[in-house]
Amino acid sequence: MRNRGEATAVVDDIPDVTALRLDEAIGVLKEKGFSFYLRKTASYGTAGAGPGECHAEIYRVVRQTPVGKEELELTIAAEACHK
Repeated sequence: MRNRGEATAVVDDIPDVTALRLDEAIGVLKEKGFSFYLRKTASYGTAGAGPGECHAEIYRVVRQTPVGKEELELTIAAEACHK
């Protein structure tokens, strides 16, 4: 069982990439030796677009969830809808 100090140390070692563009977040995580997988979600600006109407090129990390010692799940959303 971990004591409180150990748990905090582990969390403090995780780089915070929330709100970064996906390409920036990937660079930070690779530099620090973290692996990740992506989960897409719709942002407010793209949720109303019909199928095939939104061609987003820029994604941002809206949430990061630790799933292992050096692995994260990144939830990403399109920054804007480009029609």
